[in-house]
Amino acid sequence: MSVAEDDRTSSASQRVLRMQGINWSRILASVGIFIVLGAIMAGYYVQNFVGLTTRDQMDTAQISLNISTGKGFTTRFIRPFNAGLMNDMSAPLPEINHGPLYPYVVAAVFKLTAVSDQAVVRTSMIFGFLTLIATFVLGRMLFDWRTGILAAVGMCISAFVLQSAMSASEWTMAGFWFVLLMLAIAAHHKSSMSGGRAGYFYVFISAILICLLYMTHQTLIFLFIPVALYFAFTGRRRIQHLVLFLVITAIAVAPWAYREAKLTGGSILGANAWDIMADTGEYPGSTLYRSMDGVGRGMTGVLLYPIEHFSSFSRKLMTGTSSALVDLLTILGLVILPLAVVSMLYKFKPPTANAVRGLLYVLAPILLVSIALYSIDHNALVLLAPMAAIYGSAYFFLLLDAKKLHPVFWRGLMIGVIAITFWPALAQIIWRAPEKYDTLREASTILSQGDKLNIGCIYTDIPWLAAWRNLHMDGVWLPLSDKDIEHLGLNGFRMHTIVLTNESRSLPADEIWYRLFTSKLQRDFIADPDAVLERVRVHSQKLGHDSEEATSIKRFFNQSQRNSEVFEALEGFRQADLGPYASDEIQVYEAGSE
Repeated sequence: MSVAEDDRTSSASQRVLRMQGINWSRILASVGIFIVLGAIMAGYYVQNFVGLTTRDQMDTAQISLNISTGKGFTTRFIRPFNAGLMNDMSAPLPEINHGPLYPYVVAAVFKLTAVSDQAVVRTSMIFGFLTLIATFVLGRMLFDWRTGILAAVGMCISAFVLQSAMSASEWTMAGFWFVLLMLAIAAHHKSSMSGGRAGYFYVFISAILICLLYMTHQTLIFLFIPVALYFAFTGRRRIQHLVLFLVITAIAVAPWAYREAKLTGGSILGANAWDIMADTGEYPGSTLYRSMDGVGRGMTGVLLYPIEHFSSFSRKLMTGTSSALVDLLTILGLVILPLAVVSMLYKFKPPTANAVRGLLYVLAPILLVSIALYSIDHNALVLLAPMAAIYGSAYFFLLLDAKKLHPVFWRGLMIGVIAITFWPALAQIIWRAPEKYDTLREASTILSQGDKLNIGCIYTDIPWLAAWRNLHMDGVWLPLSDKDIEHLGLNGFRMHTIVLTNESRSLPADEIWYRLFTSKLQRDFIADPDAVLERVRVHSQKLGHDSEEATSIKRFFNQSQRNSEVFEALEGFRQADLGPYASDEIQVYEAGSE
């Protein structure tokens, strides 16, 4: 027999040995478990899907629709604040509030299937399922097979995680990138311990994943900080790895960062940079984004806000982090989460597990602070769910192994942990929640008639709905002043039709839009002041009151008119007759209608 034949025989023998070493029972068990987990997610979707109902969901959907119809990464949800940042509004308005990755993926799904609410939700659920698989792989790498499986199961049966998967938001995609980043960090640590050169590859992958996180949601660029610190203090070639990470990250992030900075006047976070000034005592609610006031659009305002308005800044920081921590308690239930908290203080045998946990010590607080300061949806906490599931599961098995329980008790405890964690989600799968009357449905019916109104935009308190439900209309968020309305009109967004819903009740009570929605007398006065005052005078005479009462009422309306910044812009508007779509919860006004 020749040497070549000996080599081939030896190689074949090695392949047979490797095949024999594969644990096929675990592979088949893993496949079966993930089929069950997929069925659980599908069942939850079938029972709980009601369409897109929130601002962020419909905002993302209309951006994706623009992409799929060839209009690029643009928006038809017009925030006056954003419009004020643009130099040229004759072209479609560029989107600067979202990262591009998720809308582009949803647009691809639109192309493959159809434009629908279901397509948006299913996209986020697909990434949720991919995150389960990645969580299993990471748990197996850090600890063992059973830890990976329990972590994936614990995530899938969590009501919080399932709700996040159905949120039709970018956070399940971000969660997937995040787990892949932790996998790259774990692989880098193992490579560094063995002295191999594969660490350079994992540094490169980590930099690319940071870029993907940034392009999923701009504020996730802050996760760059703990990862850079990890490379700075870990491994034999830490200096080379750190420099490589910094260079690759800068190169990968630069194109999109330049685009954001160019459109916003310096912010690589897009319009999210100004969220630091939103929802505080200085800028209550969404007021900031409903104004074109140039004072609020400077980058210096963003940078100096924590100093100049320290009270509001600190209040937002404390309230936001406290709220996020409360939501964090609901991620994995009453069993796995306490175990995860304790596991953060325990030194495990695998050094890689301890190294990844050390990274979490810095990473988790940065994520919580970002959620608090930048008005981020708390579904972002799903990023931490895989790590909590993995470390909680590992500590759970550590306790079981230490007690050396009889298999019957061991299995009983396992069933108990799964049952307690699964119960809230199971209830939502078995019993469908009764459907409530939703003003959005009725508003959707009205807005779908927009092509008959012969307009290009609608001023409304639900602009995200107008932009998503009708291809022919832009939805303009109700501005704060006549000056804002004038500027928008000069730039092509003329106020011709106004649609108000009960969303206006959330506005300040002294705002004209609130009073217009809640007071018929206010609506009549705007339509015809003289007629209202005459009606009041006649009514006073019938009741035998003197003319002073009519005079005081006239004085009240005049004072109201002076205090309302949008009052003059509403001159000539009349409430439209909706015909069969009439409702107390929906009000439509048109300029010059009779």
